[in-house]
Amino acid sequence: MTVLVTGATGFIGRYVVERLLADREAVRILIPRSASVPDEWQGQVECTVGDLSDLARLTLAVSGTTAVYHLAGEIRNSQLFTAVNVEGTQNLLNACVAEGQPRVLHVSSVGVIGAQRSGTYDERSACQPRNSYEASKWQGEQIAREFQQRRLLRVTVVRPTIVFGPRVLGPADSFLSWLRAVQRGRFRHIGSGSGFANYVYVEDVAAACVALMQRDDTVGEVYHVADPTTVGELVTQMARCLNAPQPDSLPAPIGYLGACALSFVGCLARRPMPLTINRVRALTSRIRFNSEKLRAVLTLAVGWQQAVARTVVHCREIGALSIS
Repeated sequence: MTVLVTGATGFIGRYVVERLLADREAVRILIPRSASVPDEWQGQVECTVGDLSDLARLTLAVSGTTAVYHLAGEIRNSQLFTAVNVEGTQNLLNACVAEGQPRVLHVSSVGVIGAQRSGTYDERSACQPRNSYEASKWQGEQIAREFQQRRLLRVTVVRPTIVFGPRVLGPADSFLSWLRAVQRGRFRHIGSGSGFANYVYVEDVAAACVALMQRDDTVGEVYHVADPTTVGELVTQMARCLNAPQPDSLPAPIGYLGACALSFVGCLARRPMPLTINRVRALTSRIRFNSEKLRAVLTLAVGWQQAVARTVVHCREIGALSIS
């Protein structure tokens, strides 16, 4: 019984593959020519080299499988959003139908909702994407759900919030940058710290993906994979795990004024600033993504508190954080 994973060498994909291998599943991965198979997977996974535009390779990858985990997606290059997130999804699902593979898990994003106003958003909330990435993920999700509605495939959709956990991305890892700011005493709460932090641990996302695929009652459903807490609670846990002082607070108006001033300086100096208007908005956001539907069918095994501790340990082990 072979399962296919697209996007297997991506952040979430690596954890999904490891979870499947731990469950003794036979795993096949679709991997682009530019990527390499992790050393620890050598001899454990079957590899098909190709991408979502290569119809012949997609047919080969899907053939003989019992389930498909579709995690591949483009998040950075806006010129590829449509080709990968929309057309690539269409190509893969067409191959699934042609090869008689009916069970698919499609990984979308809560970004498809385009939430702007304060409030709690769940799977029933209207979707109004705000940018080209969110629009492409929404189009891809709609394609997957159409295959389900037409009874061509048995599809489950998951929408993770911001995923964090052990990885090595350097400056591109915003969670690592946040940990460093707390450790060095450079972070300040904006306001009371009651804004929502919509994060979820990567191992919990991977476990949810696999668990949802093992249930018949999740077919045709959409699930938010979220583990929200407040910014204050999250940063308190960061400081505790880092053995760092608890950060002070700035009144929200002062935070906005400081961000405006730093943005002006950043424009003159042509370099990024540690505090921006968007960051202040994020730290004070009252937007919360609800995951009660998911929690009705399974429990997140790790949770954000233990996840922060694990991430700190990992970052110290690889030298990304100092040991204090």
